[in-house]
Amino acid sequence: MPIAKKSVVKKKSSKLTKKTQVMKITDPTPVVTHLCRSCHALPTGSIELVSLLLVLVFALSAVLVTSVYALNRQAGELAALQGQIAAGE
Repeated sequence: MPIAKKSVVKKKSSKLTKKTQVMKITDPTPVVTHLCRSCHALPTGSIELVSLLLVLVFALSAVLVTSVYALNRQAGELAALQGQIAAGE
């Protein structure tokens, strides 16, 4: 009797593995509509985000350069005025 049970168990396990193999083969792969399949490009949202961040970086660097220039110019003017005050005394 135990031999018959073992053979039944083996048949069930083999049937289960066949079913799972068939299910894996017949399951369609999920379709992602916003990806380019031929060139594997970034999704459109990511490209827009990268371009926005790039513009933001350039804008902030322009502000930084302008403010550093203005501070250096103001420091030069203050030094000139302090030189005039020191020479007048």
